Amino acid sequence: QVVFALNQTLLQQESLRAGSLQIPYTTEDLIKHYSCGDLSSIIFSHDTSQVPNFINATLPAHEYITAKE
Repeated sequence: QVVFALNQTLLQQESLRAGSLQIPYTTEDLIKHYSCGDLSSIIFSHDTSQVPNFINATLPAHEYITAKE
């Protein structure tokens, strides 16, 4: 499970570097929310989590089971 999670995280980071995946907020957004004392709305919401969502439609069946675990 740890190796699977690491591989999925690395794939996400490679997509970010290649420009095929965009993060939903900028550094300026983080600074603004930090200054206002409201990081929970941007950092801790489910949609913008820094933890990759491992479950997606392109996973083979055995990897889908691992992702759910």
